[in-house]
Amino acid sequence: MSTTVWYALGIGVAVIEWIAPTGVLIIFGVAAGVVGFVDDHIHPMTGEEQFLLFFAATIVAALVNFSRYPYPRRHAAMTRYKQYRQMPDPIGSEGVMTTPMRDGHGAVRLNATIWPAVGPHMPAGTHVRVVAHDGAILRVEPVLPPAVSSRPASTVARTTVCS
Repeated sequence: MSTTVWYALGIGVAVIEWIAPTGVLIIFGVAAGVVGFVDDHIHPMTGEEQFLLFFAATIVAALVNFSRYPYPRRHAAMTRYKQYRQMPDPIGSEGVMTTPMRDGHGAVRLNATIWPAVGPHMPAGTHVRVVAHDGAILRVEPVLPPAVSSRPASTVARTTVCS
């Protein structure tokens, strides 16, 4: 293929990526641009060499692209955001600190999900209540244990059986 075809392919795929961003198409556009540049400025190549370089440039571009934006981190953030959007208002919910609150930051478990949290210093395992939230970050405070009743046990109502 001619150099012009490789440049046109690279620019065309880049335009498609710009219109409908996927993060994947740009890999092929960069690889096509590399093949066009090498064929035009460095070394004229046969068709087989062009396709081999395109294959190699695609792999390198994919590695560079995905190393900049690791999938697991991006996926975890999106999953947490989706869970947050589906969760009813968390204010007033009670949970347990899964990590100690250090420097005002920790993690709390509400139902079956662990959320980032901010609040006063407290150890892991502390029962907490959500008092506010900023996006997916919950502001929590410790739940005080219920006060012990000062009523003597003898004042508890008793049932009597009439015969």
